[in-house]
Amino acid sequence: GENMNELDYTISSTTFPNDFEVQFIIDGNLIWRDHIGVDPYELNKISNLLAPGIHTIARCECGSMGCDDFEICIEFDDCQTIWTIQESGEIYKFNNNEYETIIKRLRADTLWEPFNRKLERIIDEMVNSLAIDDEFKFSWSSTRIKDKTITLAFTNGISQKFLETDWCETNEESILMKIRILINNEFKI
Repeated sequence: GENMNELDYTISSTTFPNDFEVQFIIDGNLIWRDHIGVDPYELNKISNLLAPGIHTIARCECGSMGCDDFEICIEFDDCQTIWTIQESGEIYKFNNNEYETIIKRLRADTLWEPFNRKLERIIDEMVNSLAIDDEFKFSWSSTRIKDKTITLAFTNGISQKFLETDWCETNEESILMKIRILINNEFKI
């Protein structure tokens, strides 16, 4: 077969506070200049890189999504995954199995997480597993809005409802318990 490209990634903090990025490395080089990679959680939410279509994999240097997004078009055939850079038309080809392995590793990668980001992930997993009997559905959690405060957002499609609780302990179990009680008081579970 023809020469395939090698895909890899790194996850590191950006110059913005509490902000991280996934950088895609192809054949040893970062594939964009003048962009910032997407936050790992955000990337998992917005881009299923195992599905064909157009995907955002980097954002404007200002840090905002939707401003000057860096997009790729992903296509699959029997043995290869093809990335076309929307901006430049450059084409990269990866072996399907190797590609899938890398993307699955990226999705499961938690080594970069500081404690507060780990907290958001386990809170999201826990709250998503609750059967909340309400018109409001869980949207997101964040430790980055107010210092030492966890904010939970719920939406019914029209308006949002926010719940807040403070945290200073580093015991995950007690934090999750606190959040369960908070949700229990607000909604029927």
